[in-house]
Amino acid sequence: MAGLHLVTGDAPAALLAHLDEQLRDTPLSPFDDETIIVQSLGMERWVRQQLATRRGCAASLAMPFPAGFCRTLADTLQRDAAFAGHAPTPLDTRFEEAALTWRLYAALGEPELLQHAACEPLRAYLQGADDRKRFGLARSITARFDEYRLYRPEVMLAWEDGRLTTKSAAEAWQAALWCPLLRGERPMHFARWFTGTISRLEQATVAPAGLPPRVVVFGVSTLPPVFVRLLRAVARFAPVHVAVLSPGPDSWREQGARHPLAARFAAASRELLQDLSTPTPGVPVDVVHTHVSVLGAEDA
Repeated sequence: MAGLHLVTGDAPAALLAHLDEQLRDTPLSPFDDETIIVQSLGMERWVRQQLATRRGCAASLAMPFPAGFCRTLADTLQRDAAFAGHAPTPLDTRFEEAALTWRLYAALGEPELLQHAACEPLRAYLQGADDRKRFGLARSITARFDEYRLYRPEVMLAWEDGRLTTKSAAEAWQAALWCPLLRGERPMHFARWFTGTISRLEQATVAPAGLPPRVVVFGVSTLPPVFVRLLRAVARFAPVHVAVLSPGPDSWREQGARHPLAARFAAASRELLQDLSTPTPGVPVDVVHTHVSVLGAEDA
């Protein structure tokens, strides 16, 4: 059944046992892979081993990291012309990591760009710098832009509209460096491509081709807001299960009772669960919460 299923548990073993039960009760077609999103190789191996121990075999499992899942799903959906409303739109390769690094390297060598008032920190850093230092800076800035486009795409799109999202001096020089790279265009870089895909999925009236039949997010403690938005959009058409560690059934809620240790150290997972349960305006999704315990008790 489509919808967002939040599962909290007081131990990884409890979450895994519940997951195994759910997968057994509602098996997918033999031709479909089970999509289980994890945040580390260690968690991937543990889940595979635990499922293999329980079942004797763990096959047909696709276990991507969040970023890989986002990119693969968006690419698959964009190939559906009925969903995209046009022929598949390829990403502009000028803004992919390798090409962007060299473009930034060139930009950082342009005196006119560095004379921008906001670029004073860059001028100071590059004073007397050789090519090696300039290339190292270009690689570091590319890495930051790569994080922006996945975790904070709205920031980059705001820059392109001439707006800053904070009063930070760092954001000012980043925007001053990013915008000239656009050359007055609205290129299809990842931030625009990905947010556009999510918007179309939120507005779709029928399930597009390429959606996985079920999505499981296991053992994560935090996710970027844009990924939460994607999960809620997918949950309109397919079941999405999110398994998160939490000591009690209500300890993640705003007014829920929580142990002092949980209050101090579980802020990230608490925020994630609250974000997932907060309705997206105009995008209705059924949300169900279940808490499981290593002792075997279960509360819906």
